[in-house]
Amino acid sequence: MKKLLAIVVLGLLLSGRSYAGDYYLKQTTPLVLVEMGFKLFSINTLPENDRHDVVYTFVKDKSIVSCKVELDSSSGEPLSRHRCYNITGFDK
Repeated sequence: MKKLLAIVVLGLLLSGRSYAGDYYLKQTTPLVLVEMGFKLFSINTLPENDRHDVVYTFVKDKSIVSCKVELDSSSGEPLSRHRCYNITGFDK
């Protein structure tokens, strides 16, 4: 019984590491995702006091990628770089 418990505990410890990771996609923009064959699924705005955050969601097969862009509320220009994350953790 102790051996079975040890096997279960070790299995849980080892399987937990496979899901850990950083899903940030460096130097990826919505344009790059479209060129890679991703399709735009949704656009959501998140209004703030002095800016608007826009979240673009793209899908391709089993992959889901979301990009967050901060826009200046008066001019509509991006305030910072796009930050894209692979939500599902699958390879592009």
